[in-house]
Amino acid sequence: MEKLIEEIIKINPAYKYLRLKNLTYSAVSDSCEIDFCYPEEEPFLENAKASFAQIRKIAKQLTGIETHCNFYKADASSELVLLSVQSIIKAELNINNYPFKNIEIKREKPIKITANIEELYYDYALAKQLDKILEEKLSDTYCADFSVQLNKIQADINIDEILKTEPIKVTKIENKRLIHPISVNFLVGKEITEPAIYIKDLSLYSEQDVVICGVIRGFKKATYKSKKNPESDKEKTYYKFTLEDFTGQVGCIYFAPNSAVPKVDILTDGSEIIVSGKAQQGRNSLEVHIRSISLCEIPKDLVEVKLRYPVPDKYELIIPEEIKIVEQVNFLVKDEIPEEIKKNTYVVIDLETTGTEDNDRITEIAAVKIIDGKICQLFTTLINPKKRIPEKVSKITGITDEMVAMSPTFEQVAGDLYKFCHGAILVGHNILEFDLPVLNRYSDITHYYYDEHQVLDTLVIAREKLKGKINNFKLNTVAEYFNITNIMAHRAQFDALTTAKVFLELSKLS
Repeated sequence: MEKLIEEIIKINPAYKYLRLKNLTYSAVSDSCEIDFCYPEEEPFLENAKASFAQIRKIAKQLTGIETHCNFYKADASSELVLLSVQSIIKAELNINNYPFKNIEIKREKPIKITANIEELYYDYALAKQLDKILEEKLSDTYCADFSVQLNKIQADINIDEILKTEPIKVTKIENKRLIHPISVNFLVGKEITEPAIYIKDLSLYSEQDVVICGVIRGFKKATYKSKKNPESDKEKTYYKFTLEDFTGQVGCIYFAPNSAVPKVDILTDGSEIIVSGKAQQGRNSLEVHIRSISLCEIPKDLVEVKLRYPVPDKYELIIPEEIKIVEQVNFLVKDEIPEEIKKNTYVVIDLETTGTEDNDRITEIAAVKIIDGKICQLFTTLINPKKRIPEKVSKITGITDEMVAMSPTFEQVAGDLYKFCHGAILVGHNILEFDLPVLNRYSDITHYYYDEHQVLDTLVIAREKLKGKINNFKLNTVAEYFNITNIMAHRAQFDALTTAKVFLELSKLS
């Protein structure tokens, strides 16, 4: 992609501010679609139509296949630059909170950014050349020149507190949803003294040691030869079965040492057991690799526990920030927010995750609050998912394992998010199919439930109000219909802000 821009600039140096946003190749039609971003001020576009035509011609010559080009104007408004600077600094310095008040923007040429860095992080920021990182990333995002200066400031909080061994001081959340089997009798492995978690909650314990209990279904015994010694005639034994409790079921596998085989052979379909092992992703679904098994009796009068925590009195870890959106994004529609919208408070949520499976976890949260029809507050943080982020996901979101290493887990910020959402109608793009189910998976562990909130889905609303007007209803497509630019798609705070703007614009349509 960089080579393409280089060649375009060689042919016409006036296109030096042109940036590639995206390139998609279709093997079916043997064609590609290229999205270009150009500056808010476009000095190279003396004749936009002719310039775009020339760029399309160059792109087609360089790719050698049918090529379609789209052009989008970069929106370098102060609010978006502010969000970008905050997002980059938090990611590069691995910090949870970096307030807007520490950022100064001067609308000059180049655009001047002053980032005030607390003394604890200042030397690290200099060593990492944070100023150069900011200049390069901002330039690529907004197709403009930036000059960044880092200033050292005194910390607002006690540095000794930060330097404690435990970097995040919050109340530990324990799972209250436990099963206490009756008459536990040791069978193989080690004695199990802990209670079992609900199988329904198992996905949140992926790649961790777990204890579960239930009734055996589909019990099978098989043998295999050791890969370490394939020439040996000796075969080893393993058992596969499904374990089912009153909340769900999960596949289990136990590789039995020879001494354990006679004991495990007494198990059959219908046997009640408690097991300890490791929950991990199998070929098609989550499974538990068992290390210990005990016989037991499962209580027959179990009722699913839903312990609900009240709204916290104060924010513990993530403090929302005031944010002011001043631009009118769509001049074609009368800028009047309906009274129904002004009467309610809305929180627009967007989540980034490690993937889309049931055992995938959150990597970033952003929530934007709308009061009186105006975007006014932002809640955002990276999240440590306690599992590796797949490389293909990092390429899409830009979120890496290194970036989230010192971030809080979702369980640690769940109370803060719940407080931010309290009393509001929840909004999101595809929130009904994605964001809300993800939050609900955590609710049984954090005890903060969102089932009493009214929910609005901008994907559903857009399908109703924009039917026949756009080709698809992806967030960026709907945003472009209203001339809203999403500078950094697949980063939660930019997607949340874009969704909030889209929601307000959709509310104006009859």
